Amino acid sequence: MESKNGVEHDIIQAHLSIISDAVFLSVITGFIDKGKNSWEAIILAAMNFCDVLNRSSSKYIKERTLDVLDITTQLLTNIYGTDTLPQNSLALQEPAIILADNLTLSKFLSIDKSLLAGMVLLSTGKTSHTAILARSLGIPALTDIDFSALHLDPQQEIIIDGNPGILISAPDERVLQYYRNEIAVQQNMQQQMLANVTLPAATADGHRIEIAANIASLTEAASAFSSGAEGIGLFRTEISFMDRETSPDYAELAELYTQVIKLADSKSVIFRTFDIGGDKPVNYLSIGEEENPFLGFRAVRTYPHYRELFAMQLKAILTASARGNAKIMIPMIANVGEVIWCRDVLESVKREMRSAGLTFNDDIELGIMLEVPSVIFAIQEIADYADFFSIGSNDLTQYFFAADRGNTRVADVYDNYSPAFLRAMRFAVDEVHRAGKWIGICGELGASKDFLPLFTGMGFDELSMSGTAIPGVKHALRELNSEKCQRLAGEIVALRRSDEVKSALHDPDVKTESTRPLLAPEFILSCLAARDKNEIIKMMTDNLWLHHRTDNRDRLCDDIWTREDAFSTAVGYGFAIPHAKSDHIRFSTISMATLDKPVTWGDRQVETVFLLTVSKSADPNEHMKYFSTLARKLMNEEFRHEIKHAENATVLYNLMARTLAI
Repeated sequence: MESKNGVEHDIIQAHLSIISDAVFLSVITGFIDKGKNSWEAIILAAMNFCDVLNRSSSKYIKERTLDVLDITTQLLTNIYGTDTLPQNSLALQEPAIILADNLTLSKFLSIDKSLLAGMVLLSTGKTSHTAILARSLGIPALTDIDFSALHLDPQQEIIIDGNPGILISAPDERVLQYYRNEIAVQQNMQQQMLANVTLPAATADGHRIEIAANIASLTEAASAFSSGAEGIGLFRTEISFMDRETSPDYAELAELYTQVIKLADSKSVIFRTFDIGGDKPVNYLSIGEEENPFLGFRAVRTYPHYRELFAMQLKAILTASARGNAKIMIPMIANVGEVIWCRDVLESVKREMRSAGLTFNDDIELGIMLEVPSVIFAIQEIADYADFFSIGSNDLTQYFFAADRGNTRVADVYDNYSPAFLRAMRFAVDEVHRAGKWIGICGELGASKDFLPLFTGMGFDELSMSGTAIPGVKHALRELNSEKCQRLAGEIVALRRSDEVKSALHDPDVKTESTRPLLAPEFILSCLAARDKNEIIKMMTDNLWLHHRTDNRDRLCDDIWTREDAFSTAVGYGFAIPHAKSDHIRFSTISMATLDKPVTWGDRQVETVFLLTVSKSADPNEHMKYFSTLARKLMNEEFRHEIKHAENATVLYNLMARTLAI
């Protein structure tokens, strides 16, 4: 077990808990006592377990049958030898996508991940251990996909796209080229974002905000730190308590927590104590079903009933604190009494550890999740016992509006843009700072670039998010001016409607650089290799995205196509001028591309394309002004001749800058 880390470590522990489960062992022993041999006893016990699991109405529980069958296979091969059962080798010789009815964890772990391009699984759901581990390793996996009707050949080339969750069984050259280009564009952006991830997270005028990561495993921690995380703002420790038949012990947790602390190398790691209940059931605690589990017996409310388990986890965190900067965070706090009780237990554990001669950080910080609205109005008294606060925006939103975040029928009520909700957050920040403590966000909103200027202006000290979001958020933060963000925050909390908030959050005035040149060398593309106008428009909007003129290239493309579908923008002489006024272009830009060969554009052939993308905050007639200016210039034969015979992009840029006087 010592060689396994992160999610892999947690899942293997879950498998071992099945092997050591007293009921499982007693059933096997019972069959042996009845005269069955070990082979028969193990199989019959497994069948009994699977039968019980399959009767569950929960798909998640049913998927545990795969774990039982996997363990059964391993037990039989360990007892009777590897030749006893048919061996289905998955030794990959080249990059491949695996298609299977299901894939057990042991099979998945045996595969060379460097050659595993993806997986498509028929009978395995997204909550299976195999799917969970694949996601943590960044391996695309489609689950619950019936591919039997596709009649795929083992050597056939296929594409799986994990974002929309699609499988393309017979991609033609056009589709393949699309994905080659898309991979190249995303890799380019990733390299840009990673280039400066080690820089401190700060606005352009030097205002610091800690950008931390939300994790659930050691594997995610390593990835987050390589992506520029300045700490761990949320370690979801309950993952180690789930998917198993017995609770983890002190040694297991202390080892895991210590590994994370050592990896953090003096950076802060906030361990949220187990948040069990609600949508995270744990069978061995016998919490039971509730009519409304999100408002019921969960998180800190369970701790007095399972005090020994809570104390054991605190001991494990304290043990890790001797090796670095560990902090403790309690979820689902609703009143000061709960904080006092938790601190009393913490002090009790400290006394026991001192008596045992165990080392730990006696000054370890104890903070709380702010997700129950009552806490907003009890911050001053809670601050006497809590060292920091972290808003769990997902739960706070649903409790604030009494709207289940997973219920699509009330999705319009669950509204992060509500001025009332944002005023409550602003009040919480001010109250925490008045008490001399710090406050962060560890919900999904923390990664939102739309809300980043607002949270900067409100004065949040920390934002915690998934590791993959960190490079982009740090980049966006470096473009902001903190004083402008403060003014924006003041304006937004005074608004009255959500649509007004959405509009205000697109205000470009929060950027340090409020204008950028309309024409720049990086937007002149020479000899672009594209086969049709679809590719041309996508490649030119991709270029805008890569140079940070748009944060949403897909929506910008949609706006361009809204114009293009209404009428062709080919203007004759081999030129086209697609254009759009869009919410999704940050800075108005003229892009230009000469093509390596003509393409059909409506009923004309086009060799040169000008793309006009104008911000909606610009003058109402700006895009038509640029359009008409270019159209007039193109009537000039000498101008057209210079464009068509320009040697390179630099010559084209100088020509355009001189001609348009930009």
